[in-house]
Amino acid sequence: MRRCKLHWSLGLEDHNTDAAPVVWRTRAAMGNIWQNVTTASGLKAAVLVTRIFGLTDLWKAILADTWATVRVPANMVRSRGLPAENEG
Repeated sequence: MRRCKLHWSLGLEDHNTDAAPVVWRTRAAMGNIWQNVTTASGLKAAVLVTRIFGLTDLWKAILADTWATVRVPANMVRSRGLPAENEG
């Protein structure tokens, strides 16, 4: 019997039921990536617009960018504690 490459690459061998938590965690990770990209892009756009109108100085822009940089690993740590749907 020929094995599926997906199972071989995940190290699941013949355990088809073990793929569900992997898929769930992958979807959660992609959700985190989209959330991080959207937040960082929105923050940069907001700072750019307020900078054009003279409402934001350079230090506030640097602090906003630093906050976005710190938020990405914090979001990853937060998501690591989430259990899979099939786990207790």
